[in-house]
Amino acid sequence: MEIIKAKFIKQVFSKRKFRICFYAPVEDSVPEDHEKIDKTGRKFISVKGECLPIQANACYTLEGEWESTEKYGWTFKAEISHLSYEKTEQGIITYMQQIPGIRKLAKRVYEQYGDQSPEMIRNDPNCLKPILGFGKGRIVRVENYFNGIKEKKKCIENLLKYGLSTSLANQLYDEDPEIANHIPENPYLLCKNSVERFPLAEKIACEKKTQQSSPGRVEYGIDYTLYLDERILGNVFEDYETLAEIAGQVFRGKSVTSDDIQEGIHQAAQDRKIFIQRYGKRVIVYSDRMYYAEKGSAVIVAQMLTEKIKDLSEVEIMPAIYRIERTEHFILDKIQKRALIFAVKYPISIITGGPGTGKTTTLKIFTKLCRKLWPFTPIVLMAPTGRAARKMSNIGKGELDLDSKPLKSYTIHHVFDLPSDLNRKRVKYDICSYGKSEGVLQQPIIYIVDEVSMVDIQLFQQILIHISKGSKLVLVGDPAQLPSVGPGNVLRDLIESGVVPMTMLNVIHRQTGNESHIAINADRINHNDNSMILDNDFQFIESHNVAETENLIITTFLNEYKAGTPIDDLQILSPYKNVNYPCSTVNINKKIQSILNPGNDSEPESETDTYVFRVGDKVIQGSNSQFCRRHHETIQIMNGDIGYIKKIIPTDTNVITVIDFGDDRVVSYGMSELEKNKVTLAYAITVHKSQGSEYSTIIMPVIKEHRNMLQRNLVYTAITRASRKVILIGEMEELKEAIAKNRVTRRNTLFTERLIKYYEMLQRKKQRKDKIAR
Repeated sequence: MEIIKAKFIKQVFSKRKFRICFYAPVEDSVPEDHEKIDKTGRKFISVKGECLPIQANACYTLEGEWESTEKYGWTFKAEISHLSYEKTEQGIITYMQQIPGIRKLAKRVYEQYGDQSPEMIRNDPNCLKPILGFGKGRIVRVENYFNGIKEKKKCIENLLKYGLSTSLANQLYDEDPEIANHIPENPYLLCKNSVERFPLAEKIACEKKTQQSSPGRVEYGIDYTLYLDERILGNVFEDYETLAEIAGQVFRGKSVTSDDIQEGIHQAAQDRKIFIQRYGKRVIVYSDRMYYAEKGSAVIVAQMLTEKIKDLSEVEIMPAIYRIERTEHFILDKIQKRALIFAVKYPISIITGGPGTGKTTTLKIFTKLCRKLWPFTPIVLMAPTGRAARKMSNIGKGELDLDSKPLKSYTIHHVFDLPSDLNRKRVKYDICSYGKSEGVLQQPIIYIVDEVSMVDIQLFQQILIHISKGSKLVLVGDPAQLPSVGPGNVLRDLIESGVVPMTMLNVIHRQTGNESHIAINADRINHNDNSMILDNDFQFIESHNVAETENLIITTFLNEYKAGTPIDDLQILSPYKNVNYPCSTVNINKKIQSILNPGNDSEPESETDTYVFRVGDKVIQGSNSQFCRRHHETIQIMNGDIGYIKKIIPTDTNVITVIDFGDDRVVSYGMSELEKNKVTLAYAITVHKSQGSEYSTIIMPVIKEHRNMLQRNLVYTAITRASRKVILIGEMEELKEAIAKNRVTRRNTLFTERLIKYYEMLQRKKQRKDKIAR
């Protein structure tokens, strides 16, 4: 890490613990080309990091790394900071003014010891005794301050010995300053605030040979097993016996018996890390995060459906719809009108349907209808991913928000200021009461959420706890698509409950004249009909082996590109990314890159374990991250966002890759950040990654080697990503078999049952109140 010395000027952005600040460089500790100059001619540098010190005019030593962006130049990413001083009279006095116990007496200390003051008080705080005003209490505070600095430095140094990153070491110290002292005896304390750290704890325990003696090991292992079950299988809970069996595999060969696991499950339940419940004849187990998410979501939806609201009748709504139809020169079908009525009448409603059934048109009319009925109520458009949100912007086109600005769409994370990773987010049931959570704006807002099939139970809970009473929530999605990557099956569960007003749009509006056959074929596939209409816009190219299929995919891609389809609108989709599978995204990406963007010795490259990157490459990010700019502006790069490499800058210690993700979102990653943010080539991506996106043309292999993944909802999701052309390459029999295969694995969730239970309970309560009132 590099070390610089700088004096705080001002903070320009703050979000939770993260800050971006301007500092003035001190004592030539910063390279000249990394400095910037403000309007007054003063030199400054940009610094970002967690918990940056912000005491006015104070000087600090910062440890970290330099990063460079094309747009904003050099920024110092600080991992560690501590108070320092300029070697001048005023610099030393300012330094001592920040120390608890000295503060206003700093000038007296300087008069006594001069330039030696910092060393004197640091080495022996008792040297302050002869100075007027320093009693025992003040000296103890000074001593405690310096001891705290020493302890933190020692703690972080000890944590780094276990192979932890500096940022994680700082995070652990903030959670528990004594953590380094406890890890040798019990590494599993690392899991206290994040069960994801369990493998790291196991590694340290193995090295220290403390696995058997460490308390909490099995309980955290049980919680980690549930975490894997949630993230890999999408389950909200697991059967007791299955959990014990999977936990046995997690602990395999690590001296944990089945009795230990049984005892660990019950101990974790006593500690309320997990919840054991009986459901019929089954005994099921939830992690606390899933228990609160599912139960809290069910309660809030039931509260929304039964709250007393001023209801608009159909007689009041229909004239407004007719006026909009006349103005827009558009006639809605009966089902679309019913969707609008439900969306206006009820606090929460669902609009679903396949491609071409008019979801976008219905929502456009709905925004206009809201403006007529509630002219002063804000409308918020949002979606789970950045790409889905940008696609959704068509809904608000031509509409203005209450500030007379164009109505934009955002990610759910952006709207509610959510952390990029909700895996460890725990919201207890007792604070999930509708409209009462901390930070909720007490103002009715109309929320429209698109691509709800991608929303998992934790994200759905966050939506619900952030909306105020009197708001409307319109959920839009297609349950025939692949379920969310995270746990649960929210959209399907809401529909199956039967208590949320739902409209299924089933009239295809794109089938007249020479328009696309994609919507027609998607509808047929969804209804297990493999009699697809093959034409120029929906093609199937037969191939007879893997090598031929891969060559045809690449040739077809290049032909479409040469015919004028932009790379951004041309996408290869594959069920698999792993290099061990034929026609996987990794294999196809490397071959296309070698043709479209071959390397040469004169151009710099960056790389990860899997890919080499070059300027011009199309890339996709596989995690959520957030960046700050000047003027308090935040940008988010979300999982699934696609961008292009604009510049690669080799430095003495790193290689900086500048990526443009569109919408004025240009970011720079060092080599480790490319890995951390899971950046990969994106000429080919998985079908799962494509959810929420739309491309002009998609190309997809359909081969027997992908048989384990090929099934109806995957094929349906893939072809509905295309707006103009679908090209499937492979074996027709495999496609027909995939369409017939609708064995969608049921995820373990009781959201439907809980929602019905709470809804009926609140309905009975409401009826009793109404009866008493009469």
